[in-house]
Amino acid sequence: VETGTEIAQEIAMAPALDELYRRVVTLVKERLGYYHVQIFRHDERAGSMVLVEGVGEAGQRMKTAQHRLPYGQGVVGTAAATGKPVLAADVRQDPNWLPHPDLPDTCAELAVPIKLRDRVLGVLDVQSDRPGSLAEEDEVLLVGLAGQIAIAIEGTRLAEETQAALAELQQSQRFLDTLLHSLPNPVFVKDTSGVYIECNQAWLDFLGLTKDELVGKTLYDVFHDAELADRYHAMDQALLDNPGIQTYEAKLRHADGTLHEVIFNKATFADADGSLGPVYGKQWRRWDTPDG
Repeated sequence: VETGTEIAQEIAMAPALDELYRRVVTLVKERLGYYHVQIFRHDERAGSMVLVEGVGEAGQRMKTAQHRLPYGQGVVGTAAATGKPVLAADVRQDPNWLPHPDLPDTCAELAVPIKLRDRVLGVLDVQSDRPGSLAEEDEVLLVGLAGQIAIAIEGTRLAEETQAALAELQQSQRFLDTLLHSLPNPVFVKDTSGVYIECNQAWLDFLGLTKDELVGKTLYDVFHDAELADRYHAMDQALLDNPGIQTYEAKLRHADGTLHEVIFNKATFADADGSLGPVYGKQWRRWDTPDG
């Protein structure tokens, strides 16, 4: 029990599935002294169990050759198909046993399903070079260990999927940031309370502000003309009350003092929870006349 607990703890700390499989076969071999240890997973398209890791040179040769066993055949295939441990105490007397040339000294074999609830994730297979040396106590130990392995596999798999999704999200975010900042027209984003949460460089250049001076601020912090800020805020509220696209003309003063007549294109978008926030883009018609 202590050895099984120690093995489970070391397996649980594996950072990736490949390392987890390697730790399983290595630790079970070293701590429990079996002749050979290997682990299989499902290949549902081929209808078989494929070797994902095995100890020693024999294990690596079999892994490279993509050694597999069909469902319901051999000790491993039967354990996978039934979801129950299969013990061949003396392989010479067991008609269900399938020999392998890389493991000539196998005399006994025990295959234990790695199950998460009722779902078989794989099979842990151990072999002995002495007939009759594998018994019920080996089965009890390995069934308990296989349960811990199943939890570790599922946790590691979910962590890998989360990391992959995060990397994909970060890549998408970099693409959108590049696209946003390459646009010649000013673009900015506000939340539903009117606070700027994003913008491109064209909008900062027009206002004569840095991003730190704009993000986190409202219209009333940016525009000195309170009446103008009130007008824009009212338009934002009207858009939120009737989500969609809003287009209108307005005058806006550049950082250099010139007055520009512009067309605002505004649209709402939904967050993941369904709440709305407006996004704004501008297409320009401009008159560079200081007197307006």
